[in-house]
Amino acid sequence: MWRYFAIAVAAYASLAATQTITPRTGWTVTVDSSQSGTGNEATKMLDGNTTTYWHTQYMPTTAALPHVVTIDMKTTVNVNGLTYLPRQVGSLNGNIGQHTVQLSSDGTTFNTVAFGTYLDDRSLKTTPFTTTPARYVRLTAQTEAGGRGPWTSAAEINILSAATYTKPATSGGIWGATIDFPIVPAAAAVLDGSGKVLMWSSYKPFDFAHRKQYSE
Repeated sequence: MWRYFAIAVAAYASLAATQTITPRTGWTVTVDSSQSGTGNEATKMLDGNTTTYWHTQYMPTTAALPHVVTIDMKTTVNVNGLTYLPRQVGSLNGNIGQHTVQLSSDGTTFNTVAFGTYLDDRSLKTTPFTTTPARYVRLTAQTEAGGRGPWTSAAEINILSAATYTKPATSGGIWGATIDFPIVPAAAAVLDGSGKVLMWSSYKPFDFAHRKQYSE
């Protein structure tokens, strides 16, 4: 059976007609780490204020990566995407780089629906994926985008959803997890025998004309 993968350039993705921002009333969020005494609690990710932000512990000791954010929406939602807004004030410390997005109906068993790397800037990151009924959404930061330290931060996280859900057909192949790219992929090839995918990317977002060409 064929397995297909969607590719998203998270910093430049726009919402599809089937994606709406889910109201966050009554939601709760848990994290593995939060800096106390500085106003950087986990609830800042859900407060609707882009000038506040959650930050993992950095004093008196620093919490190690990976860092995990789990949102409980309190009811089953037809989830089809997530948006992540990095901190909008101060430094870029804590911007999420490599990451996974997982869904769960019971808060115990989680399935991966997206993975990849976010660009190290302040732009809104949008990760779309196949519509899946779920109550819990988990975002795991595996690296800090700029390599500045083992921190993670977030100004806002929103969940995208669809009004209806139709179970996808299994004949002719199935969709795998979405792959988030930090920059624009220009071409791809599957390497013989290994199954690995070689990606050629633009030198920087929206710019492939440069003296030096790089591949990822």
